[in-house]
Amino acid sequence: MAVPVEITVFGGTLRAQIPVPSAAVSAGQMLPMFHSIGDAVIHLSIKAVEREGKSISCRMGCAACCRQFVPISETEARELIDLVSKMPEPRRSQIRERFAAAVGKIDAGGLRDRLMNPESHPAERMRTVAIEYFGHRIDCPFLENEMCSVHPQRPLACREYLVTSPAENCSTLSDIDGVRVPNHASLALCRLDEKPTQTLVRTVPLAMIFEWAKTAPTEPAGRPGTEIMAEFLRYLGTGV
Repeated sequence: MAVPVEITVFGGTLRAQIPVPSAAVSAGQMLPMFHSIGDAVIHLSIKAVEREGKSISCRMGCAACCRQFVPISETEARELIDLVSKMPEPRRSQIRERFAAAVGKIDAGGLRDRLMNPESHPAERMRTVAIEYFGHRIDCPFLENEMCSVHPQRPLACREYLVTSPAENCSTLSDIDGVRVPNHASLALCRLDEKPTQTLVRTVPLAMIFEWAKTAPTEPAGRPGTEIMAEFLRYLGTGV
């Protein structure tokens, strides 16, 4: 069935009918729909900064953001693991080796526990983790020739990171003017994975998805797609 979606961001409104399965499905099967909604929010956010006379400075080959800490949802982690598992050899092994190399740098930098168990650390200690991560020059395992090799399947957090400041500023994390995205689809998707006893939104470090998978909770049972979409839109804060 088609679910009506209305998204208003900085005075711009997008209305659409999103085809959603009424049968039981996983959140992963609905990722293309979540991507479409997230992309619409980003589009409206970009239009808002353009009305201020600014423009997006992100360009192909500018990959500083691909060396930043990227928190993703459990749903996206499972889908990326599945994506890698379906790659032909030798590419699958090459990508797995890059993940292992990234984890090696994370461990050498003493970041593993803070990334995997943030709730166990004081908030003031967590505030510096992203800066420390960037300082270790940890390439995203999907980064190839300074470009994302899985761009169509990239996580929502990657899609939401855009800047209007000079691209070279991103290489030092200084004087960055980011595009404000008021409704984060990435966060809404993370909240779909929440458990009743959780006190904070859980995320999975992109570079550590295979480490997370070793002790990951069982994937939730499928639910009607309309129910999942309604919950996603409620977390996103849009009109339905």
